Amino acid sequence: MDIRHSVRSIHQHLLINNVDFLDGHNIDIKRLQNIITASPNTTMSTAPASEDEIRQLFAQLAEDNYDEVIIITHSQHLSKSFHIISQVRDDMAVIHPAMTVHVLDCQQINFTQALMTLDAQRLFIQNESINTIIDHLNALNQSHRCFFVVEDLTYLTRSGRLKTTASFFANLLDIKPMLEIQQDGKIEAIKKVRKIEKAIDLMIDYLGKEIKNKHAYPYLLDAGNHELVAYTAQRVKDKLGLNEVIVQPVTPVSVATHGPNTVGLGAFIHNIPMSIDLF
Repeated sequence: MDIRHSVRSIHQHLLINNVDFLDGHNIDIKRLQNIITASPNTTMSTAPASEDEIRQLFAQLAEDNYDEVIIITHSQHLSKSFHIISQVRDDMAVIHPAMTVHVLDCQQINFTQALMTLDAQRLFIQNESINTIIDHLNALNQSHRCFFVVEDLTYLTRSGRLKTTASFFANLLDIKPMLEIQQDGKIEAIKKVRKIEKAIDLMIDYLGKEIKNKHAYPYLLDAGNHELVAYTAQRVKDKLGLNEVIVQPVTPVSVATHGPNTVGLGAFIHNIPMSIDLF
């Protein structure tokens, strides 16, 4: 979905067969899916924006006379972006003393980061104070839950997030982990079950307990396996009694990390982003 906004993006790098792409700039989910389909053994790795790229951005913002800036990053436990941007901010504070940069760890990824960023822009337009905006973003962060299941552990192994031996036996025994991005931004395995269908039902049950009888905005995350997402969406409707399930794509960098055979289920509870009306 193409949403008009004035937010400036800091693109992460996605290296595919040693070719450097910028996530969301010159590669999207559809193009990455075509590459993976054509060559399943494609080698991929990811990297955050470099210090030089961040310095160039800060210099441009200062030249454009910004006096306060909020940068919202992925969880610092899942990406080095937070640490790199924070370090560059501290280094450049002497060079650009008139510009204050607030670096906020969203402690999540993808859709959560996008909604928080769009909400921040909306509050800026409404002339809310920086403290009010940051308080709003922190409240969204604390009200969010996100689970996901992975059908094929190969990509997690390639990205170094899972040991090769563990991946081999998990795939051999058809073990599917259900994972949660916890509120501190770390990913933890909650349960391990056999068969992807059981893992999906377990994920739905966990989220169902979180949102039962509460004002909530649940959604699905689509990594590119549309059959898996369609199956999960129907199970969510059946088990939670929902008429509609919002489905949002993840970024190519995320797919490179956990693979296309992944589906996520998240929800904002009580504190709902204003920007959901854009989706």
